Amino acid sequence: MRRCRHMRGLMAAAVYDDLPERDRDALDRHLDTCAACREQHERLRALVSQIPVTVPELNVSLLPGVRRRLAEQEIPRRALSRRLVYASAVLIVVIGLSVYTVLRQSSSSTSVESTRRAWEQAAISPIRPLLAEAERSVANHRDGDARSLLIKAVETYPQDPLAGEAQRRLADLAFAQQDYAFADKAYERLARDYNEHWIAVAEEPAGSEMVRRWNLLAEARPSNYESLYAFDNARESVESERFQKLEDVVAEYAGTVWVAAMAVEEMQRVVETEAAAQNQTISPLKALEKARDTCANAAAVARLNYEIAHVYWNDRRDGETARQLWVQVAQNANVELAQLAEDSLRLLDTRP
Repeated sequence: MRRCRHMRGLMAAAVYDDLPERDRDALDRHLDTCAACREQHERLRALVSQIPVTVPELNVSLLPGVRRRLAEQEIPRRALSRRLVYASAVLIVVIGLSVYTVLRQSSSSTSVESTRRAWEQAAISPIRPLLAEAERSVANHRDGDARSLLIKAVETYPQDPLAGEAQRRLADLAFAQQDYAFADKAYERLARDYNEHWIAVAEEPAGSEMVRRWNLLAEARPSNYESLYAFDNARESVESERFQKLEDVVAEYAGTVWVAAMAVEEMQRVVETEAAAQNQTISPLKALEKARDTCANAAAVARLNYEIAHVYWNDRRDGETARQLWVQVAQNANVELAQLAEDSLRLLDTRP
């Protein structure tokens, strides 16, 4: 999601307590609603806590020295984006030195041998044929059989090197089947019991879909996933009714972080499809604006303005137009949506 890109930038500064109070409040509110960013933030804090206070080659902590030097030169306080680059750079340097130290202390031959054994174990894994059979079952539209095979794989061989892969496929399949309660627990187990696999997939380009699903489920959990079912019903409705039903979902859940954003994307897609049917091309921004102008519900219009502002800010680098839109949204009666807009305005103010 667009907003996550900005919030993740705050995390590097946060681990060094280098955030103004208003930015920290905005980050805390975002972490309350975004499971993926919350997990990433916790991993970052845990990693930094394990970094040695001193590094053998330097025997000094870089950050205090840099800060002291900056103070001596009385450099004015710079914009947030530059401070984040600085914090991230220092973090990368310290992590790199710490990793180098750990690697020097371990035997390279042992590491190579461990890696070789892991690959060999995966190659002869009893889960591998079960994964292949489950894949064939899905291809033949026998999702129930595939699900049973994946459950068998994880429950029978929970310590197998491919157990994490089986657990992820099980969660993905349950989500595709719209069994959200099962999928929620499956992703939770994946993140808890097979964290290395979770992290490896999440860092891949295709892993963004898994992270998006996890956030959707976490957000929809308190309502027993009703918001997701409402979205599914709107998205799968007949073409003539789809836009209106999506507008209803956006209006009903205007203050949500994920479901409303997903419904807005579908509304944009409906407009683009209609334009293509008439041999017309329309930019994503124009499609969003046309969707907004078509809406009759004030809450839906406000949420679309919120998303449109992000496009102006991120893609067009037009902060002034984004500000005008967010100021309007911040006055909305929906408390959650107004808070999202206020958080975006705070972030906008930190950009140079």
